[in-house]
Amino acid sequence: MPETMSIPDFQSLMRPLLELHQDQQEHLNRDLVEALAEQFSISDEERRQMLPSGRAKMFDNRVGWAKTYIANAGLIEAVDAR
Repeated sequence: MPETMSIPDFQSLMRPLLELHQDQQEHLNRDLVEALAEQFSISDEERRQMLPSGRAKMFDNRVGWAKTYIANAGLIEAVDAR
């Protein structure tokens, strides 16, 4: 099983995610994931790593949780993409 130490936890992603939102523009989740992956030097192999459930990519999931907590704190507005 691949090592997960270099994939940051969602808490470590929160501040950089907030910094990406400083421009007050709307950001697509995929663009946020790409920007954070680049900032944290996440490799393609790490980007493909799945959660143990196999239902989501680990890094994408952690970015999602960071965004959820920041939105729940009222620091950003999360727009429903339906």
